[in-house]
Amino acid sequence: MKYKFKVSPFDYQRKILKLALQKKKYALWLDPGLGKTKIGVDFCGCLNIMRGVNRVLVVCPKSVKGVWQEEIAQHLPTILKLEFKITTYQYLVLHEKEYAKWQPQVIIIDESHYLKNPTAKRSKCVKRLAKNVPYQLQLTGTPQPNNYLDLWNQIDTLYPGALGKYSVFKQRYAEFDYFGFKVIRWKNLDELRHKIRPYRVRVRKDDVLELPPRTYQKIPVTLTGVQKTVYDKMKKDSLVKFSEVQTVTADILLTQMLRLQQITGGFTTDDDKNILDVGDVKLKVLEELLPTYTTNSKVVVFCRFLHELNQIVELCKKLKLNPVQIRGGMKDADRDNARNSFQNNKDTRVIVCQIKAGGIGITLHAASTAVFYSTGYELDVYIQACDRIHRIGQTKPALYLHLVAQRTIDEDVYKALQNKEKLNEVIVNNFREVFK
Repeated sequence: MKYKFKVSPFDYQRKILKLALQKKKYALWLDPGLGKTKIGVDFCGCLNIMRGVNRVLVVCPKSVKGVWQEEIAQHLPTILKLEFKITTYQYLVLHEKEYAKWQPQVIIIDESHYLKNPTAKRSKCVKRLAKNVPYQLQLTGTPQPNNYLDLWNQIDTLYPGALGKYSVFKQRYAEFDYFGFKVIRWKNLDELRHKIRPYRVRVRKDDVLELPPRTYQKIPVTLTGVQKTVYDKMKKDSLVKFSEVQTVTADILLTQMLRLQQITGGFTTDDDKNILDVGDVKLKVLEELLPTYTTNSKVVVFCRFLHELNQIVELCKKLKLNPVQIRGGMKDADRDNARNSFQNNKDTRVIVCQIKAGGIGITLHAASTAVFYSTGYELDVYIQACDRIHRIGQTKPALYLHLVAQRTIDEDVYKALQNKEKLNEVIVNNFREVFK
């Protein structure tokens, strides 16, 4: 019996599927928006026909559980009898024995860069389970969100021992500082690329799709009054704090940066964690922007902090834009309903997302404009967020508007992200310039 696609794949998807079936265990490192989930579903469908496989375990972040349910319904031929169990990394850690007893025949590890830390509980749990599963797919668009060391555990979960022991791997490809903590340079990278080539396929969007162009635009805003006073004081207090410690660590710097970012977003917190509003310049600029960009289209607004999200949602309600939201800690059904409403309901003009909760694994291409009210520091999270609107099915040029408070930490964050730099390294190396 020949596998009949329910939805015809692109040529590149067909080629990748054929490779994966030949390998049995394979890593698909495809840019966001290239249809990794569809390939995964068709992979399982083919195995069902070819080898009678009928038990599939999908391990994924909570934010994409609903996406998997929809993709399975959309792409798996109804004639096939396959049982999918979709679980999150966190839930798997708590119920590992239950899933091991079920004896899955295929394990799909979605956003496999979640396994980058070999000592993490979820990494150990997935590796134990995957060891006894005959077929495995790993899916990610960002296989090395931090550096090359992130690759070891993903490949070792796929083919244990393929890259040797982790300690040997680190010494072979990284040169560390005197204390053995910080990588000061990489080495033997051509050898590393050659070693991992049999285990993965790497596909970039620009290589296989002709998507509309992207434009990145900075919208300057100026802090005034109380907001500027509070910001300047926090910056000065940070320098005092740095002078009081023997070593200014990355954790200390990032904590102070977070506090400065909160202020540019219009709020701060007191010692009891109570929120204190200090200004609304970004909110006022957003109020001017949204009517223009929602007249004939939809908009995604990304922000970092929950307080910002609440204020933006209230603003959108005031503007009668029928907003929906995706925030951390939402129930799966509520998250899926918000996404579906934004994608399919013409009256829902805006979706407001905390960048980590709504920036990974979901499609929001009903919009071609995304506003970054604020961002985090992780380059991979920012890239993933940008790709929510720039993916298969998008027909309009993508526009990214960044609200950047002038002469503040916002400018350093924006510059680092646009230059594709890792912000924590930039700040650690130049913190006195950032906080001066």
